[in-house]
Amino acid sequence: MNKIIIYDLEISPNYMLVGMLFDNGDIVQYEALGKKKGLSKKEIKQIEKWLREYTWVGFNSLNYDSPVLREILNGATCYEAYKTSWSLIEGDARRWDFGKASNKQIDIMEVAPQTASLKLYGARLETKKLQDLPYEPDQILTKKEAKLMAEYNVNDLYLTKELYTKLLPQLTLRNEIGSKYKINVMSRSDAQVAEDIFQAELKKIGIDARALGKKKDKPKIVTYKAPKAVKFKSKRLKALVKRIEDTNIEVGKSGSPLMPKWLKEQVITIGDSAYNIGLGGLHSMEKSMMVKGKLGNIDVKSFYPSLIVELGLYPKHLDKEFLNIYSTIKARRLKAKQAGDKTTSDMLKLVLNGSYGKFGSN
Repeated sequence: MNKIIIYDLEISPNYMLVGMLFDNGDIVQYEALGKKKGLSKKEIKQIEKWLREYTWVGFNSLNYDSPVLREILNGATCYEAYKTSWSLIEGDARRWDFGKASNKQIDIMEVAPQTASLKLYGARLETKKLQDLPYEPDQILTKKEAKLMAEYNVNDLYLTKELYTKLLPQLTLRNEIGSKYKINVMSRSDAQVAEDIFQAELKKIGIDARALGKKKDKPKIVTYKAPKAVKFKSKRLKALVKRIEDTNIEVGKSGSPLMPKWLKEQVITIGDSAYNIGLGGLHSMEKSMMVKGKLGNIDVKSFYPSLIVELGLYPKHLDKEFLNIYSTIKARRLKAKQAGDKTTSDMLKLVLNGSYGKFGSN
């Protein structure tokens, strides 16, 4: 990957700071203090030069730092930059309202596993120092307070660099995916990368997944049909499966099914263990337990992808063509794994695991 600059902005009604951490460890901070003050023309010109020469890396930067920085480079004063900042955080503005971001930027927030703040990731990384924003975002700062804000910015730059370093394997894989498919996935989550690759595969055979998805109306009600392979001897469990299959399940605004109240409260006893039901299946209710005796371990190759193929699950708007491509990718992944081709194996594993979460199933 190219040379990088880790960057982070600090914005108050009368203060702006653009903090940059270079590959060699140098830190450069351009700042202005005063509502009507802004960066100098010389500083703006230098930042624009670095934007062309380096790949800029931030945390939540595409949604926040990048659009605010574009306003600063257009000559915004501290107070104008603050209004942009407020509109992105508290208002209804979105990043695309302020122009298009450079392709040479990487936002590591989506790449990082799960969802968390930069500080929480820092705690998980056992970083040496965690620091909260020293002042409220709408506070008017004095010179002394501005100095403390600059020190806080340095800590955030180091923390972002630490997370970036931890994510280098994922970013390297995304770089290889981008080279292979001619798409930019550097700031995309696993599920989003899977979607992008799958759409690229579908385009090879003349299918536009996005267009088909827009034409398909999202259902307001869905039902569940248990796989034929799932069978119970217990009359109580048979009755429960039938009741679930007879239940109309509402679909929320996000597109995810909403658990019926009676099902949330349902407790299932199997042997000596109690379970409740979630959207992903049964969940054990024990807080802790100890098992004495011999324990076995069974590793099933591509367990969830195999279930999808065997049960014939596919998004309605893509029809069974989804399964043909999915099966091919699954076979290619297993072949690459057996051959020791880790890069291809990891790439295709990401597609398989991300697809069933992103596309859903019939």
